[in-house]
Amino acid sequence: YNTSGGVHNNIIRNNVFYNNGSGYYYDFGSGTEFRTAHALIITSGRNNAAFNNIIYNNYAGMFVGYGAVDSKIFNNTVYGNTTLGIDVNAAYNGSTNAQVINNIVYGNGDSQVTNDANDTTLQNNLTTDPQFVNPSAHDFHLRTGSPAINAGLTLPEVPCDFDGNA
Repeated sequence: YNTSGGVHNNIIRNNVFYNNGSGYYYDFGSGTEFRTAHALIITSGRNNAAFNNIIYNNYAGMFVGYGAVDSKIFNNTVYGNTTLGIDVNAAYNGSTNAQVINNIVYGNGDSQVTNDANDTTLQNNLTTDPQFVNPSAHDFHLRTGSPAINAGLTLPEVPCDFDGNA
């Protein structure tokens, strides 16, 4: 994470991010503390990617911005975060040419997927109930009959799912 550039060609895959967002700031005017952090942040570099990650129960799910170029956000599960699911953002030099494809983004507080950046591809993202086996027990496998089963586009960058299945 470098807001001035230089973070390139990284792949973040097959991770579980949960209970993050403990970065607080205190508003002296209102006397209120606010949680502010996203669980996964892709910024200030070129050709960074996030594949097959499970992101749940955080303040916010995933952020793409601060000068990120050609980011690939594929096949992630983003569920039950307090505010945002996936936020592709134009602020602070923004994001350019992000690809957000084949993600399950559901049950997040304010919104599932937001995008105000330049040239973003939003494709094949499921934002309705994916029918997880037991999300309260953190089992994000899909039940029989889930609308997400066999619904993803084939992407050469992601040959296997989180469990290692083709």
